[in-house]
Formats: sequence, structure tokens, C-alpha cells
Amino acid sequence: MPPTPVVAAAQPTQPAQPVPVVHEHVVVQPATARTRTLAARRYDPASALAVVAAIALGVVGAVALARAGLDGPLDEPVVQVAGFSHSALLGLIELGMAIVLLAVGLSRDRGALLFVSILFGAAALVAAIEPDLGGGALAIEGSWALLLVIAFGVIALAAAVIPAIWRTTERVERL
Repeated sequence: MPPTPVVAAAQPTQPAQPVPVVHEHVVVQPATARTRTLAARRYDPASALAVVAAIALGVVGAVALARAGLDGPLDEPVVQVAGFSHSALLGLIELGMAIVLLAVGLSRDRGALLFVSILFGAAALVAAIEPDLGGGALAIEGSWALLLVIAFGVIALAAAVIPAIWRTTERVERL
């Protein structure tokens, strides 16, 4: 005879307990549009100084180039610009230095500004010590070269010491 299945007796289920419902009064404010504007500005005195020096050097170089001309040899004629002698070659070099210094000043990269100002200052120092460098083709005066050494030294010092100034403004408008 096959075994009979055992069926457990059904237990009566208990009635479900009512769950208390809590009604909270929530005050909802109407949605307002907000505009949040953050602006961060960086002012770098060393870069500003480099840009001003680049413009001044570029003007001197351009005037020297315009006065000396490019139609003959670059070392002749020797012209006077801002009280100093210049050749067309010196004017071209000054224009090149001004373009590089302007690009570095506008980039606001402190390391590049320090490197370029030290490099140009060293070149100007060589010209100040040996003004007849290159057989006198530059026609640079020692006093002009010394002035350039001082200018590039001031730019290098500013790039190394003067901190950049950050200004952050936040404006929140509710409509």
C-alpha cells in the first residue's frame, strides 16, 4: 500500500492590524528660478609688466627697422632711436624679442616668463659687456644694453616674487 500523504492542519490567520497613517502638512513654496554666476579673475602684475615692456621694445625695434630699412645691408645705416644707435639687425632682434615676450606675458605662465626674461637679460648682458659683438653689426650702445638688462631683471624678479592676484565674485539672482 502506498504511503498516505500527511496534510498539516491549516492554522487560522490573524486579521491584519491597521497601519496608522500620519498626515503631515508640508508647505511647498512655489519654485523660483535662480541664477548663480561665479567669476574668477586672475591679475598677474609680472605678466602685465612683461606686456608693457614688450610693447615698448617692439615700438623701438619697429622704429629702428623703419628708419634703417631693409633694402641694404642690415648693419648699415646706423640710426638713432630714443637717443640710442640702432641698426636694422638690432631692430629685427628687438622685434623678435618683443613678440616672444608679448606671447609669454599674455600666456601668464610664470615659468616661461621667468625663463624668457632671464634668457633675454643674459643676452643683453653679453651685449652690454661686448657692444662690438659680431663686428659691430648690431650697433648697440652699452648703455642701451644695460637698460635692457635692468628691464629684463625687473621682469624676472617680478615673475619670481610678486604673487598673482585672484578675485572671485559670486552673484545669485532670484527671479
